[in-house]
Amino acid sequence: MHFGIILLVEAEEKDEAREMDEEFLEENPKADWWKIGGRWSGTLNPLNQAFRAEAEKIIPDEDTETLEESRPLLQAKWEEMGRSDVNPLNRDSYKDGGYDDDVMPLSEAISIVRKRWTNPISEAAKFEEEARKEKDPHWRGYYLRIAGTLLSEYFCLDANVYNITTGDYSIPEHPEGWFAVKVDIHA
Repeated sequence: MHFGIILLVEAEEKDEAREMDEEFLEENPKADWWKIGGRWSGTLNPLNQAFRAEAEKIIPDEDTETLEESRPLLQAKWEEMGRSDVNPLNRDSYKDGGYDDDVMPLSEAISIVRKRWTNPISEAAKFEEEARKEKDPHWRGYYLRIAGTLLSEYFCLDANVYNITTGDYSIPEHPEGWFAVKVDIHA
């Protein structure tokens, strides 16, 4: 299963943020592999949602064959929106280090980060409720383990946003000097 998680990190520049995130992921193995960006490459870019709406007009059913034929049109639309890099639908999900907009200054991605953030206490309560309803003790334990991880604010694949600098789920009040990094984690 793939998890799309936004990691927040305090850093002076984008490359430093990328390196710190990679180091964090290597030191906190939760998955068999991960990539910066990956299948969620471009989601931190504020233009992504508008681009995807335009892309749906070009390839409404996301048919693979239509997508292949439409790659030049999609790229032209992306460039028309002011970008010169590869558009999110034409990207290589396995590119090491991701793409430029997979690591963004938090000040530029703050609205996206806030939309993706979930309250760990509310999320833990949902897992606790699932555990109460569950008859199988293995699943009950699984749900309670996730609830406990969320409540203790440890890094967890069930959280959408995690702050690696503070070691919790907080979003900095002042985003200057912070970066958001989108990571595709497979577990």
